[in-house]
Formats: sequence, C-alpha cells, structure tokens
Amino acid sequence: MRGLFVYDFQTTLQMKRTLLVFGLLIIFYLFLDMSALLVILVMTLLMKIAVVKVEEPTGKFLFTLPFSDSACAAELYLYPVAGGMLVAVLQLLIELVLSPAQWQVHLLMAASSLSAGLVMISVMIPAFLIFGTKNAGVYVGVILAVVLSGAVLITDDVDFSQFIPYLSQWWLIAIAIVLCLAASYGVSLSRIRQKTY
Repeated sequence: MRGLFVYDFQTTLQMKRTLLVFGLLIIFYLFLDMSALLVILVMTLLMKIAVVKVEEPTGKFLFTLPFSDSACAAELYLYPVAGGMLVAVLQLLIELVLSPAQWQVHLLMAASSLSAGLVMISVMIPAFLIFGTKNAGVYVGVILAVVLSGAVLITDDVDFSQFIPYLSQWWLIAIAIVLCLAASYGVSLSRIRQKTY
C-alpha cells in the first residue's frame, strides 16, 4: 500500500495548476472565515486523485502490480482521510493559538467538518467507481459537495458552544460514520474486484 500512497502523492505534486488554485482557495476561505470548508475541499481533491488511478489507462497497468484489491480499496479512503485529518489538525491548532479560551468550540468545529468530509467520501468514492469520474459520478459528487458545503456554511453561523453539553454522545456519531465508511468500503471493494481491463 505504501507504493499506492507514493503514487498518489507524486500525482498530487505534479498537478501544479490544481495546487495553485487550491492554494488560492485556501487563502480565499481563510479570508472569508469559511475555514470549515477546507477539510472538505482537501478530502475531495485527494479522493479524486486516488480514484482516477483505478480507471483506464492507469488502472490497466496498476492492477498488474503486487498488491491486493482490499489494499487498493483501503488506500482510496486512507489517502483523503489522512489529508483531511492533517488539515483539520492544522486548522484546530491555528484556531487554538488565535483564541485558546474557546477550545471546545474549535474542537467541535474541526470534528464536524471532518465528519462531513468522511460522509462525503463514503458516498462519492463508490459513485465514482460505479459511474466513472467523467460520467454520472461527477454529478453525484457535485450535488453532494454542494449539499455538504451548504450545510457547513449554514452551521458556520451557528453558535457551537450550545452543543458542548452534548459532546458526551460523540460516540453515536462516530459509530454512524464508521458504519457508513464500512458499507462504502464494501461497495468499493466489490466494484474494484469487478474491474476488467
């Protein structure tokens, strides 16, 4: 699986124009105080890079290499999750430096944006694998990204401090997200196993 991570990382670095636009979007989101969308943006970009490799013509070569289908399916999820977690932690650290007294609110905002990103990739990865990144999967992805981004923007105006008493039930949301990811992984794994080139 290490080779798949290296391949995705090198592909990410080769996309200079995309990285430039991505950097400008980060500045734009930080300037407009919409930093909760950064995690979703990073996860979407990295997920797209990870999924494209299983399509033609790269997929034809890729599946001749010595790794299992389950390792490939797991890497489709681990690459965007790792990037999203890195951005969420960096975002949390920056917020804690700027206003350390509201650490619970910042933690809740980072967890909610990461949760929204996890739900998004759990729907988009199987959609991209089933329909392809150039076909209907793009429409599903755009619709889901708009809905989740709208939800994050709406919750951006919400006072998160009112939800602090409910933090003790975080495990319910975590179980729901893990179940969602497990079902998504199962669909993705079966789709990867059906690929014929």
